[in-house]
Amino acid sequence: MINDIRELLRARPFIPFTIDLVDGGGIRVPTVDHIHIAPSPERVFVWLDDGKYNVIRPLMISRVTVDRKRRRPKLRRRRLSIVDNSASAAKF
Repeated sequence: MINDIRELLRARPFIPFTIDLVDGGGIRVPTVDHIHIAPSPERVFVWLDDGKYNVIRPLMISRVTVDRKRRRPKLRRRRLSIVDNSASAAKF
């Protein structure tokens, strides 16, 4: 599971994900800045927006779920209309 989390952290653009726990709970990771994986012993730290954090042991992780429905919507391209201002510019 830790390798799956590392892959998600390297993805560009970053896609938010949820770490599902064996006790049925889950912890959402909205940005790369909200998570850190300690090298030894392996622990996952997830910071919440209020400054608190969760420490997760790898054995407590049941799966990692990507929040695909929360992805940023694609920007629609607008059609630009070209206006000929040469006639109005000639009046001045």
